This record gives sequence, structure tokens and C-alpha cells, in this order.
Amino acid sequence: VGTLYRSPVPSPGPFSFDAGSMKCKLAVPDHQGLVSLSENRNQSTLLPLLNTRCIYTLYMALMMERRIILVSESLDRCSAAVYAARDMIYPMYWQHVFIPVLPEALIDYVAAPMPLLIGLHKSLEERARRIWGEELVLVDLDNDEMQVPPSLLNEDMLKIPHSIEESVMEGIKGIKKMYENEETRKKIGNKLSKMFCVTLVA
Repeated sequence: VGTLYRSPVPSPGPFSFDAGSMKCKLAVPDHQGLVSLSENRNQSTLLPLLNTRCIYTLYMALMMERRIILVSESLDRCSAAVYAARDMIYPMYWQHVFIPVLPEALIDYVAAPMPLLIGLHKSLEERARRIWGEELVLVDLDNDEMQVPPSLLNEDMLKIPHSIEESVMEGIKGIKKMYENEETRKKIGNKLSKMFCVTLVA
């Protein structure tokens, strides 16, 4: 740890360093480019957890800058999914409250009157619901379910052209199908990120 601490911050990409008798190899993620599913643990965690409609709705909730909370019994799964959600809107960047795992002692942060993207342990879900009620986009990662505000469904999402919705849904569905097969999974690369990116300029 001391050797790594004294080393300069490496550029994005693979790098190695000597730690006594061991040679360690690590990789620094590149946040200035499209995310590759095969190289990004966060995206490969989120993709199989949610159905096509949930992924599409989560993407639209991010674009509409909603209050979004992802809950799970697993904090590891929770934090990975929150990072994956943030990367969906590349090349834009989430500029609001961003907390991969919110500690119970800071649960009042959920009451912030602004857009937020937060990971939360399942045991705190009801407290979050009581604070925001129907105005919260609540994603249950363990059960593949979403609570979506009526205003998002009946107002914001209706502004999206049907052709774009259909294209994104079909794209997500195709990528999820590729992910189910070990051979085709390796070929996904940055297809998911590229699809979302193209949607932003459509």
C-alpha cells in the first residue's frame, strides 16, 4: 500500500508496479470514453438485474434529472449499479447529488430538494418512501421492480418520440440477449454505451 501511495497517479489504462517480491497489475478506468461492458464490472452487474423496460425507464429518469434511489440487500451490487447508471448518460455527467452507498446516519440526505442518484440498503427503503412518496424513482435491484412517479410516466416520457423509445428498447433487448450467451457476451464491447450516446443526439 505504501508503494502505491508514493507512486504518481497513472493515466487511464493498464499499469503495473512492484510491491516487494510481487509484481501487481491494475487498470485505471477511462472516464473520457464509452464504457465497454466486458471491461466494466459496473455495467455487467446492472444489465442482468433489470428487464428492458426498467433499464429504459431508468435511463429516461436520469435524462429528466429525477430523484433516483437504487436499493438492494447487497451494498456491493448497489454501488456498482449506481456507477453504471451514472455512466448511461455519457458524454454528459451527473451534476447533482451522487452517493453510491448512503449510510443510515445520513438518510436525511434523501430529503434534498434536488435531483439525486443514490444507492441505499434495502432496510432503509421504507424511510426513503416516507420522505418523497410518489415523487421518487425507486429501483429494486433484487426483485427487478421500479416505482415510477406518475409525472414521469404521464408527462415527461410522453415527450419522447415513439421511434426513439422503440429503437432504444430494441437495442437494450438485443444486448441483453447477447449477454445471455457466453460467446456473444464478449462481442458486446461498448454497444450499450454507444446506443445511449447516439440517443442523446438523435
